[in-house]
Amino acid sequence: MTGEDKELKEVNTDFMKEKIKARPVNKRKLLRRTITTACLAALFGAVACVAFLVLEPVINRAINPEEPQQVSIPEETSEEISPEDMIASDEARQKQETEEAVSQAVSQIGIDTNSIKQEIKDELAKEMESTSGYKEMYDGLAEAAVKAQESIVSVKSITPDYDWAGDAYDQTGSSSGLIVAATSEDVLILAPGDILKSARRIEVTFPDDAVAAATIRAVDSVTGMAVIAVDRKDLSEETHGSFGTAVFGSSQRINLLGRPVIAVGSPTGSLGSVAYGVVTNAQLPLDMTDSSYAQLTTDIYGSTRASGVLVDTNSEVIGWIDDSHNAKDTPNLLSAIGITELKPLIERMSNGEGLAGAGFHGTAVPEEVQKEQGVPAGAYITRVEIDSPAMKAGLQSGDIVTGFGLTQIGDYQQLITALSNAQPGRDVPLTIMRQGADRYEEAELTLTPENRLQAADNS
Repeated sequence: MTGEDKELKEVNTDFMKEKIKARPVNKRKLLRRTITTACLAALFGAVACVAFLVLEPVINRAINPEEPQQVSIPEETSEEISPEDMIASDEARQKQETEEAVSQAVSQIGIDTNSIKQEIKDELAKEMESTSGYKEMYDGLAEAAVKAQESIVSVKSITPDYDWAGDAYDQTGSSSGLIVAATSEDVLILAPGDILKSARRIEVTFPDDAVAAATIRAVDSVTGMAVIAVDRKDLSEETHGSFGTAVFGSSQRINLLGRPVIAVGSPTGSLGSVAYGVVTNAQLPLDMTDSSYAQLTTDIYGSTRASGVLVDTNSEVIGWIDDSHNAKDTPNLLSAIGITELKPLIERMSNGEGLAGAGFHGTAVPEEVQKEQGVPAGAYITRVEIDSPAMKAGLQSGDIVTGFGLTQIGDYQQLITALSNAQPGRDVPLTIMRQGADRYEEAELTLTPENRLQAADNS
């Protein structure tokens, strides 16, 4: 290598210098990043707070579990305020309030008002007497109910039967009965006959809880009522002294409507129950065979299986409870058959006599219909029972009975009375008016009444 070449290779680089410049700052971008970071920090803080609030109860229950809360029922207090105490408390409170009001008025007026005070006290005394009268009224009803219950007994029917497995058992039914008479030989009791007709045994429980056997004396096929007899020899002297016979009142009193009435026997379906109410209708005609019975309705809410009697405030029987004739929209309102029309029937059943039955329904012909339409006066037949003596005699609905034997018939009640006086099984001539083509024509029929009172075989 020559010297010239060597000089070419040794190049002087002192004039070359390197300087690194700082990158320029973008203030807008930096501001945007700062704001973004601050927002994310705030969002993270909010999420952390919410998470803490949600999880804190769970974590706390896990660390410190609570004991289950005990249910505590307050104990009953034995103190009970009687109706008398309630009335006395109300009277004292009313008196105090009145005196305070009078004192305040006197102080405001500033004059002597002794006379006004006395008048107010007199009015307060009248009000207290009215409250006392209300209590006395219910005391009177309770006394009448207790007295009426002396003639009420429990009647139980017992019929042997077999279950599906062939095992024998006793099928029983119970109702309330009414002691209607106590002769030298028997105690006679009026009871519902539907549970007794097929019974093999009948047991009667008297007020002193003595139990005695009874036999059926008669069952009425129209009302379903029955009279059963208990031999006096089967009763002790104590039992004889524990009951009384029923006192019959009247269900045809003019002032009976709206009067207080008491249901005794089983008005609520349970033996020995009592219910109070008022008579809402006293003379509703019942469409029953060979009869002109009337229905008494009350506002008493009772059982559809109710039995017993309705009595007035004198403890006199005015109706035999029977809800089978109630309207469909009032099945639980207690009603009864008026006792006035039932008295002859009860006497016949008690004495073992017969009662003629024909099997017809009817009504009286109103006078205006007689005049305006020329319908004859008499007993208008509305319906005849199938296979009844009336149907066998040829009696039809629309016929008007004007003669029963030697008795002239002017209305339906006269026909019922004549029929009740007839002898079962004995022929009776009937005179009727039957609608013809253009007028009523007279016809003669022969009626053979049957005995509607039958004794069931429960031997």
